[in-house]
Amino acid sequence: MKLVIKSIKARKILDSRAKPTVEVELVTIKEKILASIPSGTSIGKYEAKNLPTDKAVAIINKLAKSILNKDFKSQSDFDKYLRLKSKFANVTLPLSIAFCRAFKTLPKSKKLPQLMVLGFEGGVHSDSSLKIQE
Repeated sequence: MKLVIKSIKARKILDSRAKPTVEVELVTIKEKILASIPSGTSIGKYEAKNLPTDKAVAIINKLAKSILNKDFKSQSDFDKYLRLKSKFANVTLPLSIAFCRAFKTLPKSKKLPQLMVLGFEGGVHSDSSLKIQE
């Protein structure tokens, strides 16, 4: 079964700390899916950078047209495509999460990767002497 995406729209919302962030609304023939990401309090040197929220929203809304014309076979295919289009976390992550949520509605023969969860904090988020942030 093919995932049919009818529309993708991005908008600016406020996260739990009342900071602006990006929300993506992805509409399929079956449902409307929302996905958003918070913006961190600090950025490590190996982390993907964020664009100003308004700019990220504009890029996603422009990119949406090209996504609607593609046939992605898997989450991995979609994420590879996104990495070719943008290196910014607040562009790629909400799109990837929305696609993952939509893709999981397909028959279970499709296998999705498992999520990796943060287990501890360091750096500016900790009173310890850990040099790493996460």
